[in-house]
Amino acid sequence: MGSVDKLHPKEWEVFTMQMKQEVRSSKDQDVMGNKLYLLSGDQLSSFEQYEDKIRRRVNGMGHEVILQNISEFRVEKDGGVIVINITDKAGTTFSRRFHPFIRNVTKVDE
Repeated sequence: MGSVDKLHPKEWEVFTMQMKQEVRSSKDQDVMGNKLYLLSGDQLSSFEQYEDKIRRRVNGMGHEVILQNISEFRVEKDGGVIVINITDKAGTTFSRRFHPFIRNVTKVDE
């Protein structure tokens, strides 16, 4: 396995900065079918694995590659927190938790 299969730490850093910004600026977050959906204004952005890449689409259109050399992309919601786990082709796993800026937990006495 060459370094071609590895996710460069700088790429991961840029990805996490972008995701942090996107999650924070979104007003709603959802995870379905291992895809992350973020609603910002009237734009619904989705993040999903496509072949060996992570792509971002807006309103179901476009194909912006935001990470490559990925063997596995897992996303889940832990309460209000978005948890992303990515494994590159070299077998290294990267994990990060993203906290939405707006807390949707203002329910009183349920």
